[in-house]
Amino acid sequence: MAAAGAELAGLVKTQVLGKGAVFVAVVNLPDIALTPLGLSLDAPSRALLGTMVTTFNAQLQAGLAGTPVVLVDAYARGQAQAANPGAYGITNATTPACSTNSPANPLGGTSLTCTPASTVVADTSGWLYADSVHPTPLGYRLIAQLVIERLRSAGWL
Repeated sequence: MAAAGAELAGLVKTQVLGKGAVFVAVVNLPDIALTPLGLSLDAPSRALLGTMVTTFNAQLQAGLAGTPVVLVDAYARGQAQAANPGAYGITNATTPACSTNSPANPLGGTSLTCTPASTVVADTSGWLYADSVHPTPLGYRLIAQLVIERLRSAGWL
């Protein structure tokens, strides 16, 4: 994971900044141990996931230090959302919204084919996860709001 974080930072520097991009934002990894998948694992496995994510994020941050890149900390925001979901409009942060056995979702719970006809309850507007790791529209909206906050704080918006 350290190599992957460093590699991404290097690619941002050479393939994005190095080719003339001026306004670059990079979103780090959220804490996958807090997803429904992560929460379904035993404690040692969750700890390993957490270490993998923090290792990747640390190398990404170190590799981008001294560059004009705006780093968007999805990890810290995810931690805050887990600690106080109501403050972010989240009513369920532990259960996937997509049904694993609905005939309306031919891929059995994956967000790729999930529609309002194949959710576990009718109203999932406050749910954070569509499937075991992917966000719902609310989850993506929260990520977008975080990016906007960071761009504003950088004076780019």
